[in-house]
Amino acid sequence: MALFGRESDADRERATRIREWVHARTPFSLFSVLFGVLSVVDAFTLLIGFAAGVAAIVLAGLGLRDLARRSTLLGRRLCVLGIMLGCTGVMLSILMWKIVYPMIGKN
Repeated sequence: MALFGRESDADRERATRIREWVHARTPFSLFSVLFGVLSVVDAFTLLIGFAAGVAAIVLAGLGLRDLARRSTLLGRRLCVLGIMLGCTGVMLSILMWKIVYPMIGKN
């Protein structure tokens, strides 16, 4: 898929490799990493950061269960990364609301 101009053979091969990589992993693992990154980036808001972190942890757990049932799929490391990012996002959100924001309000 070329942005400008014609699509080359290298573009088609790259798209095929990416498609195969994505289809070889459980979708839960990919979404858990997505929500984990969102929770860390948006940790300064309790609602989005906390909710995205919890969603990342839950999706990673579902992904690990899916991997146990279907041994042909990959994505265990992505699930672990989703759990780590989700926990980090939840902890940063709690830290911001319990420590940082009250310190700002005192000034």
